[in-house]
Amino acid sequence: MKPEHQDLVLRACGASSLRVGAKIQTLWSGYGEIVRLHLEGCDRPSVVVKHVKLPAAAEHPVGWNTDRSHARKVRSYQVETHWYQNYSTDRSCRTPVCLEACSQGDETLIVLEDLDVAGPV
Repeated sequence: MKPEHQDLVLRACGASSLRVGAKIQTLWSGYGEIVRLHLEGCDRPSVVVKHVKLPAAAEHPVGWNTDRSHARKVRSYQVETHWYQNYSTDRSCRTPVCLEACSQGDETLIVLEDLDVAGPV
């Protein structure tokens, strides 16, 4: 994880340090990953970070890496980021709290509450 991404997570959570934990999932066609980060010095023991990094050339074994396919994925990540930032506040449907979301160039970072440690609804 890049130092600037680590700094963003530390600021968003008020943590003093972090440790990269398990990779939860690789995003489709090599577009990034979802990882758990363990935090120190704050009230959250961990967060989940979705790191979208648009590849220079999409990779897909079946050849589904067309310009149209790429554009659809990019739009999907934009919509998801917007949803977490603006609409995920309905308490009747438990979703992770978006602690921070940042897009810069070909990368997007979404820092989410870790529902594994949040406990049952």
